[in-house]
Amino acid sequence: MTSTKKKGQSKELLCSKELQSQGYFIAFRAFTVKRGPMYVGVDFGDVFDVVGIKQMTGSETPDWKFVSCSYVSHRAEKITAVKEFKNKYNILDMSFEVWLWSPSRWRGRGVNKHWESATWEKIIV
Repeated sequence: MTSTKKKGQSKELLCSKELQSQGYFIAFRAFTVKRGPMYVGVDFGDVFDVVGIKQMTGSETPDWKFVSCSYVSHRAEKITAVKEFKNKYNILDMSFEVWLWSPSRWRGRGVNKHWESATWEKIIV
């Protein structure tokens, strides 16, 4: 069984690789530092795990994307945290998203039972 820290880091890596494949430069990815006897995760603004920048052709300003990665079970608290950050700093021209990881598993019952692959649920806030 892997730790929750390792699971979170693997989802952050998947997210950053997907953004890179879309042409984004990864300006920030969450990391862990040791402070005294414990490890502390460092996120951008204590909310975002990945920050990507993409220079749009014919545009003066780049496209910024702030992404908070988590599992589906943390949906409400992640969306609330992103909304609070966005309202606190009054940022309008940047993209804020919550990417929720839904792991692969069996769904349904009886004849309706089927295998569902793991996917991202991307919510624009």
